[in-house]
Parts: sequence; C-alpha cells; structure tokens
Amino acid sequence: MLIYEGTTTINIKERFKIKDKTSILANANISPQLLTINYQRSNQKREDDDGEIKSESDPQDLSDYQQNKEGRPIVFGQQTFLNFKLLAPRVTIVIGKNSTMTGQVVGRKVRVKNKVVLSKRTDFAKESDISKIVQDQDGNRFISNEIIILFKDGSSFADALAVANSVQGNITGFVPFPVIYKIEAKTTSAIELKSLIDLIKTSDNPLILEVVPNLIGEITQ
Repeated sequence: MLIYEGTTTINIKERFKIKDKTSILANANISPQLLTINYQRSNQKREDDDGEIKSESDPQDLSDYQQNKEGRPIVFGQQTFLNFKLLAPRVTIVIGKNSTMTGQVVGRKVRVKNKVVLSKRTDFAKESDISKIVQDQDGNRFISNEIIILFKDGSSFADALAVANSVQGNITGFVPFPVIYKIEAKTTSAIELKSLIDLIKTSDNPLILEVVPNLIGEITQ
C-alpha cells in the first residue's frame, strides 16, 4: 500500500504494472488527483513480455505494438484500489476485475474488466445487486452481502480496508463526510450478514461509530 499526502508527480519510462490487491491512495481529505503518473511509451522488449502483451492485447493492438506504434500496455491487477491521475495517451490501459479507480485515466485505449468502479469524485459506490435483497424476522429488507460502516472523522481508507479484510470483504463504496464505507462480503443470507456485523461491532475498534446492513426502503404511493 502506498499513501501520498501532497502533490506528487511520477514519470515512468519502462514497464508500469500494478499487482493484485494493491492500493495507491490519497491521504484523508485530499484530492485523488494530486498524484500524477506520466507514462512514456516503451517498446524495449523484455524476455517475459510476450505472454502478458498477447493476453492483454487485441490483434490490432498487438500489430501496433510490433510496428512500434504503441507502447507496452499498462496492466492493473485484480482487487486494486487506486487514487491518482494517469496520463498514458499512447498505450492501452487494462484495469483488472473487482477494482476501484478514483481520479483520472487518459490512455490510447482503456479496457475495464468485470465489477470495476471508475469515478472522478472522491465519493463513489458500486451499484448494489437487488437480486440479493433479503428480509429478516422483523421485516427489514436489505442487501444480503453489504455492510455500511460509519467511521469517526479523520479515519482513513487504510482503517476501512483493515475492517474489510477482517471479514474477507471488499470496499465498494465511500462517502467522505461523514466518513462512511460500504463493504461487500461473501454472505448470502440475513443470518450470515448479522454474524459479520456482530463480529465487527465486538471488535471494539475505536474508529467505528456504527455498523448496519444496507437497508432497502419501501416505496409508497
């Protein structure tokens, strides 16, 4: 995990690749575009390039690369959480599945895999799956695999990520004021979700103010 606190510029001339489950984040209450990454295309071949380039390129991209018209693609792994501005106008950018990108991306092409959230705003939310709505014994309706957590002011993404990891979940939503995170878990029922919520509540985390399911209200006419 990399957390930056002020205006930063990184210039990259060679390969730029981010592995699975990597986080590059702005510190609390600063813009996710204060980190700018400039990528200059590179056609310098490496011994281990062929497999990755072929797997992430369509026939036209591969032809352009071989003719030195396009540089090596930028590949972001799965389940990454990224806050920055990426300027790579002459290469293809591939964002792995279950990832969240907040900031700005400029590329020759941008390929987005399944279940990716892209946002220029500091707040974001992956759309909930309404097919997962369940109801408890009290008649409350909510998403069976989503947890909403209210944190104290000043809590960071790293704080929320630690909670998500403790229940093997992923962060899929964020509101900066007040500090609220949405976590997607692997639960499929009201009982399983309640068990995870109770686990978080009993962890005695001093940064957590409230933990609730993602309730679905009734629409009345």
